[in-house]
Amino acid sequence: MSSLLGPFSFHTQLKNYQVTLVIPAVKEGDISHFVISDSANDPSGKSKPQHGWIQGTTGPNLNAGRQAVMGIMAWRSRKLRRKAGNTLLCESIALSTALGSLERQVAMRNSLVASNFPPKDMMQDDYNEHKRAAMIASQNVEGAHMEPMLSLLASNKYQIQEEQEVLDAGKQSQCRLKS
Repeated sequence: MSSLLGPFSFHTQLKNYQVTLVIPAVKEGDISHFVISDSANDPSGKSKPQHGWIQGTTGPNLNAGRQAVMGIMAWRSRKLRRKAGNTLLCESIALSTALGSLERQVAMRNSLVASNFPPKDMMQDDYNEHKRAAMIASQNVEGAHMEPMLSLLASNKYQIQEEQEVLDAGKQSQCRLKS
């Protein structure tokens, strides 16, 4: 993957890479919204925890476990506003912020697509929305998840794997490219 984007160092800003965002054509009834959230916590307390997320739209293939075309709408990375005492708190604050941003994305899309869209329509049936939303949350170790993110940004494609398949593949640390 690094060969597609050139040499990569973790300390290099991703702003140095040219990324073309592609919004795929998906049938109106098949659109799903997704958010991929990640955070990093410093247990020593020397630096503030940070978090980031990627959000966008995709089709039905992602939830079916197949490779899916991903239309990335936003990518945010920032420090948390408050100090988080442990990793779980850091993850929950990060995902809560990411989900709020995703809700705004869904509301914006609905307001653009449907004229006279009342926001109360969003409060209908949460069950159907949970079936369609794809969420991936992971805890970051410095440099550990750069390869999958660069792959997603370069190809605009992603595939969710069953947890058992990932566990059967062997030790997780051997599957990651760290800088």
